[in-house]
Amino acid sequence: MAVIEMPLSYLKKKTNMEEDAVIELLSMLGFPSEVEEDVAYVEVTPDRLDLLTYEGIIRAVNTYNSGETREYRAGIGGKIENRGVKQRPYIVGFTVNGIKDRDGFLEGIIIAQEKIHQTFGRKRKKIAIGIHDLDKVELPLEYVEKEDVSFVPLDWEEEASVHRILEEHEKGKLYGKLIHEPYPFVMDKKGVVSLPPIINADRTKLTEESSNFLVEITGNDKNALEDVARVLACSFIDRGGEVNIMEVDGKPSFSLDREEVAVDSRFVNKLLGMEFSEEEMEKLLRKSDIIYKDGKARTPCYRYDLFGEADIAEEVMINHGYDKIEGKELPLYQAGELNNEWMEERKAMLLSGFYETLGFFLINNDVQKRFFDGTVEVMDAVSKEHNGLRASVMLTLLSTEAINKMEKLPHKYFEIGRVYRDGKEWSELGFLLAGERADIDKAVGVAKRLAQQLGKEFKIIEKEKEFSPFFIEGRHISFEIGELVGELGEIKPEVNELYNINNALTACVMWKKEERQRG
Repeated sequence: MAVIEMPLSYLKKKTNMEEDAVIELLSMLGFPSEVEEDVAYVEVTPDRLDLLTYEGIIRAVNTYNSGETREYRAGIGGKIENRGVKQRPYIVGFTVNGIKDRDGFLEGIIIAQEKIHQTFGRKRKKIAIGIHDLDKVELPLEYVEKEDVSFVPLDWEEEASVHRILEEHEKGKLYGKLIHEPYPFVMDKKGVVSLPPIINADRTKLTEESSNFLVEITGNDKNALEDVARVLACSFIDRGGEVNIMEVDGKPSFSLDREEVAVDSRFVNKLLGMEFSEEEMEKLLRKSDIIYKDGKARTPCYRYDLFGEADIAEEVMINHGYDKIEGKELPLYQAGELNNEWMEERKAMLLSGFYETLGFFLINNDVQKRFFDGTVEVMDAVSKEHNGLRASVMLTLLSTEAINKMEKLPHKYFEIGRVYRDGKEWSELGFLLAGERADIDKAVGVAKRLAQQLGKEFKIIEKEKEFSPFFIEGRHISFEIGELVGELGEIKPEVNELYNINNALTACVMWKKEERQRG
């Protein structure tokens, strides 16, 4: 977020509000604010370009309080000829005559310019703003590219070439890499007005006495230039200035007209979970300078962030006040019950010094298809890493070890969870050992200790081995512990390589025979 610093006395004066009230209101509108040493600090979200200006903040507060909308009007005057500039190819501009409210004006406009450059303008890569004393400029303007032109840059007293400006001037050092020869220039009949996005000419600089202004904005994104022009033009109009939009190649470079958004009040109420009437919506939206009537919302020209029904709904809710929403019991709520399934096995594994892990149900289906047939693929998955339902906890145990492979050995993990393959669903218990002594004898010892704690007999059995793709041949057995059936063994080196694990591994997977048969 950008933080705008504004004298507290100025904020109180322009809003006719006391400190606590105006700070609370700004925070309620979504812009956390605080005061330190008579300065108000207002945090502005990236989508609220208009609030990067003093005038925008004052306008937002006063419009909310009054519920009165305003139409911004401008004339057409002044010309810019774009001579086919290839780098930063777009330019818009306007002139301002006769600022009436000069209280904090120069400070505010310079702060706005810099904040827009650093945030919305992406440190001048996207857009650059030049603000000049109009009385020192001789229109029309030309936007041209030239190999090199010498002029006196802002705050210098002597003429210099562009090469020297880029090497020695403070702004040239900061932003010189953004342009190359032939360089872009904004020029009038007297010569250079600016070298965007680097520096203005010193001859057009603003002073406390400046009352008429030229604003030219250049960059790579025409829509962004127009958005910035609208915000700044409205700020000058709020100050009592008469704005004239300049023509570029014979057409007005931007417009201050409102945009229209189709809005279904039923959609708004459904989205918000409220029951606002048409009259209530109309009244609430006026607090955001939005004119709502007959299913259409006409948004102010300085709010480029309002372009859909959801945006309008958000403005309704903000102006109503989130603090006024009454709490409701969600119909989805259900009282949970403790699942005692596998509880004895879980206790036994914990008593044996194992850490319980919880892996993802969605995993990489291409990986698990190397080990199992009948896997379940997720259609239209967002990511390949999560495009299949887990076929065995063996896979998530290996993923857990891959993440923790650099931790101090030995590693002892177990997991209990649902698995899906061959059109069925059941639960598995798996454990994994990592370290120098992680061999089949160690795994058999863990399984026998589990059987002892469950009061069951551990028996090695003959059965078709489903987990052969994981285990080294000859170091792999099948077993039973009461109703549990399982397989354990030492993990193949090629499986270690697939998961990028260097530690020796032994693992085991078991399941309940009847549950699996039922599926």
